[in-house]
Amino acid sequence: MKYALGLEKDQELYYGNQYDTFEKAREAGTKQVKEFNKGEKDYAGVFGNPMFRSSDFPITKFYVVEAITPDIDSRTIAEDLTAGLSDDMYGNYGEVAEEYLMDMTDEETKSLGDTIYQWFKDHKRLPDFWVAGKQVEIDLATGKETPVL
Repeated sequence: MKYALGLEKDQELYYGNQYDTFEKAREAGTKQVKEFNKGEKDYAGVFGNPMFRSSDFPITKFYVVEAITPDIDSRTIAEDLTAGLSDDMYGNYGEVAEEYLMDMTDEETKSLGDTIYQWFKDHKRLPDFWVAGKQVEIDLATGKETPVL
């Protein structure tokens, strides 16, 4: 599990780094916000978000969120691929192709799925995005951690 930082509850886009632990994310977030709030320099962005500037306002809270990277369900992809190919053959060639690929074993489907997954990995096509999971609000004044429901 990785963690990221945000400035708003349920924000749609997150910028900046990901952290290996909640504690590292919280520590980095606290440090960045305190530096940001000093206002000594007008650097663009906190947590890499270009929408916020240190001259705009002090930040009083931030969010640590679980960064969940989607996984490719290669078995389902393999099943959909063979079903689509079977349907295509039936559509093009009629009843003579009706049983094509209908006798695929679980082992064959798993093997095809593994091959597809490996192709995505080899060609660097695995998801490079993530979605936010559980969120915890960090209040800078009190240090209180409040789970967001």
